[in-house]
Amino acid sequence: MIPLWALGVVLLVLMMRYGYLRHQLSKTEAHWLACRMRLIALGQEFGRYAFSHQGLLPVHLDTVLTVIPKGDCGYVYRPVSELALDPRLILVYDDCPRHLLMQFPRLIAGRHVLFASGKVELFAEEAVHQLIVGDNVLRERLLLPEIAFLEVRDGGNG
Repeated sequence: MIPLWALGVVLLVLMMRYGYLRHQLSKTEAHWLACRMRLIALGQEFGRYAFSHQGLLPVHLDTVLTVIPKGDCGYVYRPVSELALDPRLILVYDDCPRHLLMQFPRLIAGRHVLFASGKVELFAEEAVHQLIVGDNVLRERLLLPEIAFLEVRDGGNG
């Protein structure tokens, strides 16, 4: 049987580790929020563009990025012809895993993803790869071309 004081020590160590990870995350929170807000604004700009162009979306991301300053956040665009095709389609994701998520007892890299619905979510890098596979299956069902996963390794702007 484990002594009660030993369980207390283990609990204390786990709480300290959690506090440390939260502190590390708080250091990057402003950057995370700025990139998220840019993607939300980008989603709104896609909506405005589609409204002004009979529901169609631009072929190139730069068409709408001229309105939204991207700062130090780079993006990969997964074009679709119309915004209303399916709200689950992925329109844009971060060009590299630049954000951190807590996966206790460690921090892992992640990316923001903008869906056609306008929803923006932060996912672990591994989950983003799986989302792209699922997005390509959905694109196939909608008779859209498959788009390969693109990663900019140098953190450049995509």
